[in-house]
Amino acid sequence: MRIKELDIIGFGKIVNQQMSFSDEITLIYGPNEAGKSTIYHFIREILFGFPRKKSSAADYQPKSNALYGGSLIFSHPQYGEVTVTRIKSENGGKALVKVADGPEGDDEFLQKILAPLTRELFDDVYSLEQSQLNDLQILGEDRLQSLLLSIGLTGSKKLVTEQLRFQKNMQEIFKPRGRNPLLNQLLRQYDELKNKIVEKEQLEATYQQQIIASQELHQTIQETQQQLDGEREKLAKINKQLKQLPEWENYQKLKDTIRVTNKELDEQDVKVLQEAYQRFNLLLEREREIHEEQLRYYGDVESPKFAFFLNNELRFQEFLSEKSEMEELNQEKIVIERLQGSRKADMESLREHLGIPAIDKNFYPMNAEAEEMLALAQKETSIINHRKLYNDRSEQLKHDKEQAGKKQISRREQRSLGNFLPLLAGVVFLALGIVGLVMKTAVVGIFGLVSAVTMFGYYGYFFLERRKNYDEGALQLKTIDREISDLEHKMNLLAKDAEGLEQKKARLSERFQFNNEHTIETWLNELNLRHRLFDLTEQYTSGTEKMIELQGEMDVYRQKNLWLSEWFKVEEEDFGQLLIQVSNYIYEMQEKKQAYVLENSGKLQIVETLQSIKDKKKQLSEEYQPLLNHYGLHDIQSVPTLVGEYQSFKKMVSEAQLTEQKLEDIFDLEKVYKHSQLTEQQEQLASQVETHQGEIEQAQEKYESMKFSIQKMASDGLLNDLYQKEAGLKDEINQLQSEWIVQKLLNSLAQDVQDFLGTQQFPALLSTCASFFKELTVNAYEDCFFEDGYLLVRHQSGQVFQVKELSTGTRDQLYMAMRLSFVFLNSEEHLAPLMIDDSWLHYDIKRKHSLFKVLKRLGESVQIVCFSSDTELADYASKEAIETLSL
Repeated sequence: MRIKELDIIGFGKIVNQQMSFSDEITLIYGPNEAGKSTIYHFIREILFGFPRKKSSAADYQPKSNALYGGSLIFSHPQYGEVTVTRIKSENGGKALVKVADGPEGDDEFLQKILAPLTRELFDDVYSLEQSQLNDLQILGEDRLQSLLLSIGLTGSKKLVTEQLRFQKNMQEIFKPRGRNPLLNQLLRQYDELKNKIVEKEQLEATYQQQIIASQELHQTIQETQQQLDGEREKLAKINKQLKQLPEWENYQKLKDTIRVTNKELDEQDVKVLQEAYQRFNLLLEREREIHEEQLRYYGDVESPKFAFFLNNELRFQEFLSEKSEMEELNQEKIVIERLQGSRKADMESLREHLGIPAIDKNFYPMNAEAEEMLALAQKETSIINHRKLYNDRSEQLKHDKEQAGKKQISRREQRSLGNFLPLLAGVVFLALGIVGLVMKTAVVGIFGLVSAVTMFGYYGYFFLERRKNYDEGALQLKTIDREISDLEHKMNLLAKDAEGLEQKKARLSERFQFNNEHTIETWLNELNLRHRLFDLTEQYTSGTEKMIELQGEMDVYRQKNLWLSEWFKVEEEDFGQLLIQVSNYIYEMQEKKQAYVLENSGKLQIVETLQSIKDKKKQLSEEYQPLLNHYGLHDIQSVPTLVGEYQSFKKMVSEAQLTEQKLEDIFDLEKVYKHSQLTEQQEQLASQVETHQGEIEQAQEKYESMKFSIQKMASDGLLNDLYQKEAGLKDEINQLQSEWIVQKLLNSLAQDVQDFLGTQQFPALLSTCASFFKELTVNAYEDCFFEDGYLLVRHQSGQVFQVKELSTGTRDQLYMAMRLSFVFLNSEEHLAPLMIDDSWLHYDIKRKHSLFKVLKRLGESVQIVCFSSDTELADYASKEAIETLSL
């Protein structure tokens, strides 16, 4: 592949610029930041695609509004002239490939054309940068030689880099005499584990007996715990029942009310009564009109008070029809006011008795908190009992220690010098016996020896007995000290439990206004009174809401009858007194009207008309009276009341159904519940819970003791656990062995590849490298050859040098010769042009000219693109007619 032209639409700082390249060698010259690297990356990204968003590569998005991308034209030995266009904002940044007089395609087609050239091969083999030469300065002799040979044989350092990685991985896994590699560590652990398994197998019999006993005890604890959980569940349910008992009682009353007032209203009957009610209202309207006509004849009435009655007679009749409802409202309000007063007094009394500062804040725990309090009360009782037990035992141990100490002091005093008198006497008698035998006084000698033996025996018995008593006293003191230490440890644990309990207790006290100085058991005893106060509070709140509701209904009636304000104090007067005053007024005016009609008989026609209307009203009432009686109604005007009652009945049924759904999970709705029975069951269950809790605590202490013993025996792991650990270690060791073998095979494979390439290409490589190296060094070095495993070079003086002995510049030239040799030997593939970026910065002018002579000769086989800011090279290229693009 040879690049012909570039058309840069927008890439970095370069916008709308075209460039043409020579088929052999092209120098792109410009100062730093002129855009040389930009052109290199343009070629690279047009061929292989834009970098992904998350890539760390430089962003060449143009700062102007130009499109990001462009096109590249190259010649290919098989496809001819190929044009590649890639715009970031078009077609998802994918390439558009056109072959002259041939097909078009995308990135997949471009990869097929470039194959086997890839982005990685382009970067490693066909790109030569100054940074690659800098890497040579930090390499050791062996690494440097391997790198040069790898570059010469493969064109890049990747093969030797991978081989070094394989070797590093092998050493991280295992070293024959290492300690830190993971496999070495696991092998040591495996040896130690095998020793533990041998020891454990000997202790397994005793250990298994302990395990079986602890499992049986644990099973007993679980069974007792299940029984305890069941009792707690029942206790929680009873607590809920006690809390919801008032609501259950209201539900029963509601059911009784529904049974008593159960009615079935036929839809047809409703329609008939509604039609009758409408006809009756028409008669009332006609009656009102006749009354108005009558008033025109009553213009000489004797008082405004009577005239007010006549003008509003229909309104007064409506007032009388609603009088009973208003009286019921007033009476209900009076009853609730009395109840509210009683409730308030009871609430204040209970609040003072319980010491609750603020009744408007939370003071009654719900089910979850009550269950927590019950558990804490049991724990608090246990702590108090254990604390008393520990304190009593501590006092006893202190007393025992004091007594044992006194006895030990007494025993020590008994071992004083006075106790050695039998020993001294024995010595005297022994001397006497020896003297008697020497003086041939047998009786004295025998007496002295017998007495000496007796004294020595007595002293020995006396000494051993006192020594035994003293040791026993010391052992007793140690036992007491150990028990005191264990007791102090238990008391410290108990103190921590008590501290945690006090924190929870303080939280509950603050949340529900309990007296923190009282025990939680006392709090639980207060719950019934608090429940009563809670119910009173809810009842008082409900009563207040009902009072507001009744007052609202009464205010509606006041607003409706504001027309009475001409003669009555509707808004100021007590509602009950207002009803009495208006009713008395109506009765008085009705009597006065009857008297007036009798005195004015000339107006009988109006009176007869009114009487006819009344007759029709009566007839209508009598016609529908059986149906009204069926539903318990007195007259037709009560029909709206019937409809309202029926709607209230339906509402009552719906309320009962909702309450039933709420209570059915707590109560058996077919049973009867009493507060006394529930309280008795609560006490029984609480007692059972406390008993079983104590049994569990005792069994748990025993179980913990057994568990500690088992853990002590199994401190190095259970036998089965050790077997499992052994199997796990074997798996890890096998896995690491397999991984080490894989790395070993990969390392061997990399070496085999290098050996194969060396066998196939090494002679040609060394010959070509020697030729290039000679030209680059201006004939200073004549040959490159391989001997005894080392790469050597021969100076024109005949002296031979190893690579490590060369100067930095000479090593750079040897590296350059290796790179150029590989490209030259593979130039028939025409894969890509060789891109060189300022790789001669450390060369003197003479060596720079030599390098470009070599490049110019190499350009006959491979296209070369050089990027440089070197003015001397630009001048030299101009003299040598090398195509130069200045930026």
